[in-house]
Formats: sequence, C-alpha cells, structure tokens
Amino acid sequence: MDTTAKKKKYSVKKFLKTYRWHIFAWLLFILHESSSVAVVAGGFADPINYFSHYPVNILFFYVHACLLLPACVDRWTTNIPKAITLSILLLAAYMFSSLAVDRITEADTWVPGTIAGKISKGFVLSTLWRGFYFMSFATTFFYIKQFVVQKQISLGLEKKAVERELREEKMAMELSSAKNAHIRAQISPHFLFNTLTYIYDQALGKEPKAGKAILYLSKLMRYAIESDHGPDIVALKPEIQQVENLIELSRIKQPEIYIEFSYATESLEVSIIPLILIGLAENMIKHGNMSIKEDPGRISISLEEGILTIKTDNLKNTGINDTGFHTGLDNINTRLSYSYATSARLNYYVDDRDHFIATVEIPITTDSGSR
Repeated sequence: MDTTAKKKKYSVKKFLKTYRWHIFAWLLFILHESSSVAVVAGGFADPINYFSHYPVNILFFYVHACLLLPACVDRWTTNIPKAITLSILLLAAYMFSSLAVDRITEADTWVPGTIAGKISKGFVLSTLWRGFYFMSFATTFFYIKQFVVQKQISLGLEKKAVERELREEKMAMELSSAKNAHIRAQISPHFLFNTLTYIYDQALGKEPKAGKAILYLSKLMRYAIESDHGPDIVALKPEIQQVENLIELSRIKQPEIYIEFSYATESLEVSIIPLILIGLAENMIKHGNMSIKEDPGRISISLEEGILTIKTDNLKNTGINDTGFHTGLDNINTRLSYSYATSARLNYYVDDRDHFIATVEIPITTDSGSR
C-alpha cells in the first residue's frame, strides 16, 4: 500500500472516529423517521428518494448549526436581523436544492402550467415545514454545543485555579521549611549572644584569633536571626558586609583560603530578599576548594539593564572536606520562587574546568532599586 493510500485510509478512520456519534445519530433518525412514515403510508418509498433527500437535509442542518448561527450569535447575544436574513436565504437555497433533487429523481413536484415558477403549493409548504423542522433541531444542537463548550471552559478555569492554589500552598510549605533551616539554631538567641560576648571577652586577651572569630561569628548569627524577623526585602549593602565577615571568619579558621570578592558600586543600595548573597557565599566556602592561590574562589555582583546578577565561581572540592547536606541552594531556589515567581532564576553547573558555577539573576526596578 503506497503512502497516498495509507493517508486516505488514516483520514477515513480519523473521520469515522471523530464523527461516529453524529453518524450513529443520523442513522437512528433516518431509520425512525422512514419507518414511521412507512407505517402511516403503508410502505417504504423508493430507496432513491432516501439517498437523494437525506444528504440535502443533513447538509442544511450543519450549514445552519455550524455556519449561520455562529455568524449571528456572540456567546449568548444574537443578531436578530442578520439571523432572519440569512435564514430566509438558507431556506430558499434548501427549497431549490430539494426541487433540483426532485427533478433529478423525477418526483411529482414539478407541475407544468402552474404560475409560481411551475412549483406546486404543496411542495412549497412541505419544504418550508421540513426546513423549519431541521432548523429547530440545528438550533437546539448549536446551543447545546455552546453550553457544553462554555462548561468545559469553566471547568478548565476552575481546574487551573485549584492547581494554582495548590502550587501556592506547596510553595508556602516549602518556604516554611526553608526558613526553618535558618532558624533551627535560634533557641534562646539572647542567651546565645550573651554567651558569645562572654567567650569573646575571655578569649580576646589570650587568643586574639579565637576572639576575632567569635566576633565575626556573632555578627553573622545576629544578622541571620534579625533577617528572619525583619522586612521582606533589605538593602544589599549589609549583606555584602556580612559576606566580608564570613570570608574573614573563614580565613581565621583556614589561613590558606583564597577568595576574590567584587561588586558594582551601584548595587549597594539595591534591595532584595535577605540571605541570598550570604547563602551563595556560604555554599561556595563550605563545598568549594579555594586552597590554590592561582585559582581562587570568586564572588561577583553586577547590575546591568535592570538585572542584578550574583555569581560564585570556584574549583570543585574533591569531597574530602565536603560536608553538609547540600540544601543551601535548594533553600535559595525555594525562596526566590516564592518571592519573585518565575522572574528570578538560580542556575548552577560544573564547567569544563571542573569549576562549580552558581548564578542568581533578580530583576530590579530602576525607580526604587527594589524588586
């Protein structure tokens, strides 16, 4: 079987599958009507009469339901004058089509010698009645179809609304989990900071490095806790200061750690949700390898065309000192999605240099510098 024959066979199968209920309904209607007329008339008409007239009736039905009414009805509002005009024209076309069929099949509707176009009065009345009969069915079919379509649209909108609510609830739960990851260690914060201050005072004279480490740690922890209970967005400048504290703390713990931190001056007053920059920096320091002076870890902040870009670039760790559950980036992504929807993005990957790259892009409005 060649390609053309296969396409034709597929088209026929597709047509039968799509309109199978229409075909079944028309066969049932024709069987019922012809049988009822046969009972009254005392027998069936010539088969050629059925095969010639029913296609005209079916075509009239679909032209009225699928062409005329859609052209006159806008949702539930009908253009009455237009509908009447088109209906009259369609009825006239139906009448002449029926007459043509009768002439072809030599039916007894053409009466020579009559005045009105040589068409009998009985033919005109019966054809008009038949036309109105199928028009009523077509109109009912059209409005039922309209109702079903509108119902499907309503159900679709309701389904989308429910799905949106479920997504929002899921994101709210994920945000709550992300926040919990930051505040699990916040039991009695005043007691914690008072204790850190005492340890700092005791260590400063005997172990200056340890005292300085405690100072940086105290600043970082205080900022993290205050951010959880503070405004939804904050200026980037204090975040930058805390990243510098984090880098200094890391250098006290590990002197041979090399990190380059650069940022655009115009980004200092930009406002974003808190702990994004710190989260990226912490993730890099925790999981990256920055012990090679010639290949330091890099943190950069740029602002171009209304997009704030925070990027970390570091050599991938061998895994020996790679601790933690790697949930930091997931928490960042969840908080970005909750606060900025799809307008902010977090991307991360390992390049061909075996460097881990993480980039956050956040849209910034130029009027206020906020999100």
